Amino acid sequence: INASSIPEEIKESLSLLRDRRISADKVVIIKSQRSRSQEQNRFDALERLDHLLQKAQERRKPRRKMYPGKAAVKRRLDNKTRHGRKKDLRKPVGPDF
Repeated sequence: INASSIPEEIKESLSLLRDRRISADKVVIIKSQRSRSQEQNRFDALERLDHLLQKAQERRKPRRKMYPGKAAVKRRLDNKTRHGRKKDLRKPVGPDF
């Protein structure tokens, strides 16, 4: 990866990919033995390298929080308490209920 003419940003994203075809020395190893023809295997390996580079160029969506924050939870619970107190005030007062 380091010695190639690929743009720097793609090199970085390639090294971040957790793919078994990229060794610890940052060398991309693609084997192809699908066909008996060396030319066809070489073409297949180049296609798979192209697919790997396309995958490295994809931008991942940033992760969105799925749960409300602590302040939002506290606000909601305070609201529920206030609403419950309001309902308590509607109850009749005294022992004759």
